[in-house]
Amino acid sequence: MASAQGIVTSASQDAGCGSVRQPCLRAPVLAAPGTRADGAVDWLQLMPWGGLATGTPAMTYGGSASATVGTSSGTLFAAGAYIRTVLVCTLPSSAANVWLRLDGGAAATNAGVPVFAGGGCTTIGTAALPMPTAAVTAITDGASSQTVTLAGG
Repeated sequence: MASAQGIVTSASQDAGCGSVRQPCLRAPVLAAPGTRADGAVDWLQLMPWGGLATGTPAMTYGGSASATVGTSSGTLFAAGAYIRTVLVCTLPSSAANVWLRLDGGAAATNAGVPVFAGGGCTTIGTAALPMPTAAVTAITDGASSQTVTLAGG
């Protein structure tokens, strides 16, 4: 049933609510399709154009991009590859730090922006660390190359 305010409710779970005086403002219920005997909608999603979508949400995981950072300076990602923000993380098993340089120059150990070993993360694209206009270069202070993950947009 839908209230005058467009809030979808379930008559069996929300008896007495859903009117203009008593809207049902509960969190959407996530359940496997067809598990509710009353046929009520299990979840709602407000769409960008103002409508409501109903059904079973498709859950997918795209993963993060990864890159290898060497013991000599190299480009981690090109200028413009990320527009708003990027999260750079070392792997939890890493034993060495990664150092970033945001102006496109050669990265150096113990200089620039650190991404600490053992799953450390640094966010680029904040007020304190704005997105660079140049390529981001990186180097590790370890004896061998390190893998980092990149997530952002």
